[in-house]
Amino acid sequence: MIEQLLPLLSQRVLLGLLVGARVTGLISVGPVFGAHQVPPRVRAGLVVALTVFLTPIVAATGAARSAGSPVSHSPALFVPALFSELALGLLSGFACSLLLEAARLAGAAANVQMSLGAAHLFDPTAGEQSPFVGQLYYMVATLVFLEINGHHWLISAVATSYAHIPLGGAVWRSVLADGMVGALGMVFEMALRLAAPALGALFLTDLGLGLLSRAVPQMNVFIVGIPGKIMVGILVLALAAPSVVGALASLLGDSRGLLAGLLRALSP
Repeated sequence: MIEQLLPLLSQRVLLGLLVGARVTGLISVGPVFGAHQVPPRVRAGLVVALTVFLTPIVAATGAARSAGSPVSHSPALFVPALFSELALGLLSGFACSLLLEAARLAGAAANVQMSLGAAHLFDPTAGEQSPFVGQLYYMVATLVFLEINGHHWLISAVATSYAHIPLGGAVWRSVLADGMVGALGMVFEMALRLAAPALGALFLTDLGLGLLSRAVPQMNVFIVGIPGKIMVGILVLALAAPSVVGALASLLGDSRGLLAGLLRALSP
């Protein structure tokens, strides 16, 4: 009896390692879960819980029973599949976190235009110094992500990904690089859309200050302009908050399409 159970048990352990590799990559760099302030024990516990929950499902759906399955005792099949699953999880989490980084980039652009480029605070989510307007946008984007149940969708996405890409079945095509370049370009476009109200108002403020300096040369525009631009920026951010939150909800909803396109590009 024990001799019959050992091969089944070892196969289930290998299957769990492959499932855990994909989950680990997604949780490590994905939005919310991959934040620096999330304790490593919490992330590790979530990875273990998801792996234990998903392994029987993956085994039941037959995602690891294809010909040449990596769930075997052959290192030539298992080790490359393990790294492929980890890379797939990391890439999926990175693609989802790009939309939150677009919010941070939008806030950083507004921060510079508000003459606050030298004002930085420690950002616990990034683990480094960053503009506080960028932190504000990032925190708002995180709250919107949680409000639209993005964290639930992220967990369900990793569960359904095995239906499209079986274990060790990711096909790393050259077109994937073009897709990632396009995704990065989309991040800059989204950041510009989010920061457009503040950038437009501050541009008009700069234009008005320039005309004022020509009309009243005795006035020190720098002394008047810096606090004036800060006040205008704060006012515009407050007035544009509802539209920015709506735009963030729409953009974060697009993350589903971004991840779906990534899975299609990697599917066999």
